[in-house]
Amino acid sequence: MSPATSILIIDDEANLRRSLALILQKAGYNITSASSGQEAIQYLQSNAYDLTFLDLKMPDVNGMDLLPRIRSLYPDMPVLILTAHATLESAIDAV
Repeated sequence: MSPATSILIIDDEANLRRSLALILQKAGYNITSASSGQEAIQYLQSNAYDLTFLDLKMPDVNGMDLLPRIRSLYPDMPVLILTAHATLESAIDAV
């Protein structure tokens, strides 16, 4: 990825979101952070991203519900799934 790569981080946990954003910004990436699924939808509808980090467990719109919306807007964009509650079923559903 080039240094101009735009990345969207979607996670309701502020510390993880901030830490990941700082690491990626130091590497030269353009970062947008969303603390909820609703906020992410607004960003996705108004901006283009090259990569998304997506938390599966969020209180308003969970990542599994958000993933098809991301795919409809950006069918070829890579989405990296973040979760502390991984199961084989959630991995299969995400694929």
